[in-house]
Amino acid sequence: MKRNDVPIELTWNLKDLYETETLFEEDLALLLKEAKNLEGLELLLMSTEELEDFLQRYENYFVRLYKLSSFASLDLSVDRINSALQQREARIADLSSELSARLSYILSDLHKIPEEKLLELANFSPRYQVFIHDLIRQRPHRLGDETEKTLNALGGTFELPYLTYEMIKLADMHFGDFEVDGKIYPMNYILYENDYCQSPNRNLRRGAYEHFYKTIGTYSYGMGSGYLSHVKTEKILSKLRGFESVTDYLLFEQEVSRDIYETHLQRMMEKLSPVMQKYAGFIKKYYGLDELYYSDLKALIDADFSPEISLEEAKTDVEKALSPLGEEYSEIVRGALNNRWIDFAQNKGKSTGGFCASPYGCHSFILMSWTGYLSDAFTMAHEIGHAGHFQLAGQNQNFFSVNPSTYFVEAPSTYNELFLTDYLFEKESSLRNKRYVIASLLGNTYYHNFVTHFLEACFQKQVYDSLDAQKGLTTDSLHEIKRSVLKEFWKDSVIIDDKAGYTWMRQPHYYMGLYPYTYSAGLSLATNAYLALKKGEITTEDWLKTLRAGGSKNPGELAQIVGINLLEPVSLDRSIDYVDRLVDELISLSERIEE
Repeated sequence: MKRNDVPIELTWNLKDLYETETLFEEDLALLLKEAKNLEGLELLLMSTEELEDFLQRYENYFVRLYKLSSFASLDLSVDRINSALQQREARIADLSSELSARLSYILSDLHKIPEEKLLELANFSPRYQVFIHDLIRQRPHRLGDETEKTLNALGGTFELPYLTYEMIKLADMHFGDFEVDGKIYPMNYILYENDYCQSPNRNLRRGAYEHFYKTIGTYSYGMGSGYLSHVKTEKILSKLRGFESVTDYLLFEQEVSRDIYETHLQRMMEKLSPVMQKYAGFIKKYYGLDELYYSDLKALIDADFSPEISLEEAKTDVEKALSPLGEEYSEIVRGALNNRWIDFAQNKGKSTGGFCASPYGCHSFILMSWTGYLSDAFTMAHEIGHAGHFQLAGQNQNFFSVNPSTYFVEAPSTYNELFLTDYLFEKESSLRNKRYVIASLLGNTYYHNFVTHFLEACFQKQVYDSLDAQKGLTTDSLHEIKRSVLKEFWKDSVIIDDKAGYTWMRQPHYYMGLYPYTYSAGLSLATNAYLALKKGEITTEDWLKTLRAGGSKNPGELAQIVGINLLEPVSLDRSIDYVDRLVDELISLSERIEE
């Protein structure tokens, strides 16, 4: 349906950001005034006290800017075919680039302040220690003032490949209908990813796969050109800033070493691959298939046991499941569920998948598409995990220290999914219910976050390694790299056809640096913390401390709060062993049910 036809109770309430367009425009005027007051300051001549006052004003400017840009972006994300919303978002993006260029002298001047004085400022104003620490870390990779100013001015253009990808995917791409066994079905991204690919009906599942991938394949050269221009830009920037490789450049911001990153990918391929091949064998046997195709991997187990879950039932389940995290956290959960923080609607032009945006100083906003599968309840718990994280961090950190490294950012969300699993086990103790819950946990939490995003990361690594080796890349290269990654992981357990190589086109994560591998990293952290909590090795308060810390600590320090050492592969092994036990339990339960 069109966005205007969606029932209001299924939508989020962006009026919590700006009640009216007039208030939005008034805040925009205040932003321009704040920006003007920040121009032309003599930072090098300021005392420590004056620098602290300046940083407070600089922070306030960013808080307002991100509130405005979040409003424009969120409004557009649910209706990308709305030209008025496109214009407003583009207006804010252009203005942000212009202001960034005008104020680029600020970072240049801050970098000219002697390190001793910056450290003195950090001691004088602990509130800004993280910001100052980041300044000192970045200093060796700074370029000349004019170059930095030029890069700031071009900042908006660096986002164009991603924006083009989103417009092709959500506005230009039309799938039409397809026919299976004499019945006509509609098709779009949401229907395929949230419905058809999970169908227990083999003909529908495979027919939808063929139609979906045939359609996205016709857009592959446009998408491939955009993505290759994006990664080539990253390569240029990495060289300009003095990094040995694109990978080192992208990991620098995460405060993660190359050893941790590469060990993670290598160990996952070695140890998780056999576990998931066993899982694939289970699906093949469960459905009585002679051959298991890539299109079969997401098929639901025991779909007729609990084919639907109502939105209200899912809300109740999620609230009860997360209650062990304490009243402070539960208050955030209730706010999300009852006060329209979440956009559940399915409508034309809405972004696919799910995300949580948390403008500083306001509550979070969650986007998802409700279809009635149990997987939607897991998505709800997952995104509320992000909301709970950033609400607690926002209450305890300033704007400059609220955002943690992306290495950690997916841990709080997947942590919540494990609590939901526990609750659903207790809700009904029958063998079929246990099997259904484990199958949902494996098929959604672990398959999607541990496997799908990990395989995206392997694809990314080969792309960036090819760039560093100065190998020529084409759209066909991207398809082949993706196919080779899938074949390496699934080996002979799954038939990987040519269309599976188009899978890289389905996700926007490739435009977000080394983001995909952080899903499996975060899930590993979450699994370890969850198991430690179950054993009494840590407390709920220990976990909440990591959430409140936000970006005030690096990933290693955050993990240490809950007793995890990122330098030891044993933590990753422990999470893979947990998945292995889930697969074994799924197989065992199925055998008992069949008996």
